Amino acid sequence: MIKLLLSISILLSSAMGLAQTDGPACLAAQTFIAEGDVVFTSNHNYLFRRVERDTMTWTSHTGQVFKNDRNEWVIYESTWPKSKITPLCEFMQRSYEDRAEIKRLSSGLTTSQIRIMKMAATRQLGLSYDQGFDYDDKKTSFCSKFIFNNYSAIGIDIGQLHTFQALLDENPDMDISFWKVWYLGRIPYTRTTITPGDLIRDNKFSTVFKYNID
Repeated sequence: MIKLLLSISILLSSAMGLAQTDGPACLAAQTFIAEGDVVFTSNHNYLFRRVERDTMTWTSHTGQVFKNDRNEWVIYESTWPKSKITPLCEFMQRSYEDRAEIKRLSSGLTTSQIRIMKMAATRQLGLSYDQGFDYDDKKTSFCSKFIFNNYSAIGIDIGQLHTFQALLDENPDMDISFWKVWYLGRIPYTRTTITPGDLIRDNKFSTVFKYNID
């Protein structure tokens, strides 16, 4: 029941961004953005606010920027219920308090690398969202796994795969009571996962844009 309620909340959070068009963060970002960049945002949903707190970062969602056939900026993202392509401004306007940060590979990307990542992202479209955050489940996806796989396609690891136990070791003050409920009493400590916090802290990235981030 808790997962169903939170899933409904995710949909409502997503809908919040549809009431506006081209907010100030998105308009400003388009001056700096390039294909292959990774956009980090903050989700309104309680589950993802817990992800932020427990991974000790401000961000809980991420997607990758490409151009569509009409030369428009879009985001390829893993979200509930399935991975999809979202207009850039719609994606950014879903963020709590319009928070956004755009990261770019410091060494730069070639046209070939961008093409390969876009193909990798396209292959992941339509995958069901994994509310258990299991990296090894080949039939599902979640946002940070989606980005990690795109960069892996060009031979670059962004962030770090680790177990749930390693996450707890990094934050020993974490209150795990919520996660015990989320996982029906059995937290999968040996499960491999990756978080938006892992990606945004990777020193292979450089920040090219920030909005409303302290």
